[in-house]
This record gives sequence, C-alpha cells and structure tokens, in this order.
Amino acid sequence: MSESDNSPDLTQLPSLTEASRALLRRALRGEELKEDEPGFADLRRLGVLVREPFRPGIYVMAERQHIEDRLRDAAVRQIITGATFMSGIGDLLEDLDRERERTELGRQRSSCVSYFIDGIDGVHEVMSALVYGAKKEILSVQPGRRKRHLLNKSMPRDIELVTRGVKMRTIYQRVNLPVPHVRRYVAHVSAGGGEFRVTDAPLEKMVMIDRTHVFIPDSGSGRDHTAGAWHIRDPAAVLYLARIFDLEWLRAIPWDANPGPWETKDRTCGSAWKKAKTTARQRFILRGICMGQSYEQIGRQLGIKVRTVSTEMATARAKVGVDTNEALTYWFATSPDRSLTD
Repeated sequence: MSESDNSPDLTQLPSLTEASRALLRRALRGEELKEDEPGFADLRRLGVLVREPFRPGIYVMAERQHIEDRLRDAAVRQIITGATFMSGIGDLLEDLDRERERTELGRQRSSCVSYFIDGIDGVHEVMSALVYGAKKEILSVQPGRRKRHLLNKSMPRDIELVTRGVKMRTIYQRVNLPVPHVRRYVAHVSAGGGEFRVTDAPLEKMVMIDRTHVFIPDSGSGRDHTAGAWHIRDPAAVLYLARIFDLEWLRAIPWDANPGPWETKDRTCGSAWKKAKTTARQRFILRGICMGQSYEQIGRQLGIKVRTVSTEMATARAKVGVDTNEALTYWFATSPDRSLTD
C-alpha cells in the first residue's frame, strides 16, 4: 500500500465497520490476515493494526496511545491545511476584484470622453506618454512659481519636442520672471522655438496635447492637486478649453517684453494708467479684498506668498496716504483706479 492509501479518511468519523471489527477479532486471536480481505484497509488507515516483523501475515493491535496520536496528528495537519487554504481565499477574491476593476476601468477609459485619474503619479504616467508622443502642439497654463526640480526634469524632453517641430506655448504668472532656474528653462526651450507669456491674472492649471487631450485639476471639489486630475477628451470640451487658452494668451505679455528687474508694472496705454496710484497687482488684490477674499486666497490666485500680498498692501497704503486697509479699501472703491481694466 502507498502512504497516501494508508492515511486516515478524515471525511468520515474514525469508527469500525462490521467487516473491520470482525477482522480485528481475528487479529487479536493471532490468526493470519490477508491484505485484500474486507475491512483490512480500514484498520490499516486508522493505524489499528501493526505487522509482526517475524511472522508473515500476522498483525497485532497497536497501543491505544499510538492510535490516538496518529489520528490526532492527521487531524491537526488537515486543520492546518484548511486554515492555510482559508487564509488564501480573501487574497484571491481581492485579486479577482482588482483585475475586474482594471478591466472595467480600461473599458471606461477607452469609451468615456472624460475620467478622473487618481493620484499625481497616475496623472504623470498617462500625461507623460501623451506628451512624448505629441505631434503638433502642447499648450499649458502653469500657475504659481515653478519648481526647480520639475523644470530640470522636463527641460531635455521639452527641448527635444520643440526641436522636432512640436509647437509649445506656455503661460506663466509674472512671479516667475526674476527666478533664475525659470529664466534658464525659458531661455533653452525658447531657443528651440518654444513660446512663453506671463500675466498677473489668476490662473488654473491646464495641459493640452494636440488639441485632443486636456488635463485639469479637480479644483471644483476642493481636492488637493495631488489627488489626481481629469483627463478630458470630449472634442467640444477640448475645443472650448483651447479657445479659453487662446484668449488668455492674447491677454498675457510676451516673456521677452518684460523689463528687469521684473517687478509688476502697469501698461501705460493712456493717461488713466499714468495717473494711477496703484499697480495692476495691487488693484487685483484690492478687488479681491472688496469681494471678501483673504490674503491666502488672493495669494494662491496670483501665485505669490501671503507676505508679498501684505507688502503690496503696505506699499499701496503709503502711496495713497492712509494707515489702514479699511481706509485703503474705501479709497479704492471710490477712486478712478477701480475703473481701470488691467
């Protein structure tokens, strides 16, 4: 008999059948037994019979403790096997769920015109593949001060893109003008054909590729930009966003047209601007305060620090000749400066 054939059957209670009981009585009387007799296999699997080493065909009943230990060991092994099997059920089901979600998400992305990508890493993965494969143009709106490590990482890629003929237009906020690493990036990419403009207006981040794919943050729900971004492919929505970009591009000032030391200056387009006591940035801040916005909210819109907002307000108070923000706000609300269209 094989070892597996000689193992207890744990699907049934360990009990004696009539045939195995009769055979056991014969063994106890010292009679010769044959392995093919009815009941013999049951007694061997239970560990009840032990072969006499020097008397062929003669079997004796094993010690009670030996029988008990053998059956308990077999049961424990079966329990461990079952527990191990049970512990893997949850992992298997979770794995199946993940595969189904991936498949459904893939179908959703292939059929939907817009979907939300979770996590900034996921956004970069999808967007980078499309940017590298761009054929015609990349339009981007980048609010706030640009980080050095991001520009250093993207500069070789962007130079390669404009060199092979991909048109690249980018709108920055004016706060970037005096920043050395931003100026270095702009100089290298511009040399290849990239175009850059700046504005004092508030901006919302956007990246558009070949007027087919658009990535925008989910700012409407209040989620942080690291939560992910919307990938928009609906032709009507993309066309509309492209038109918005073109209008913002017309309002912005070319990077090279900004004189040093790159402070905020007014466009002297007439006597009204020449007579203004406030700068365009100060007027933007004052309009925000009149609407009940905080320094933090205004700073985020302009891409500047709260301390810079406070400094601009102090400068405006000194120019106007008042001591408090309340007095400055009242003056602005009734002054010609308020009517200037920056």
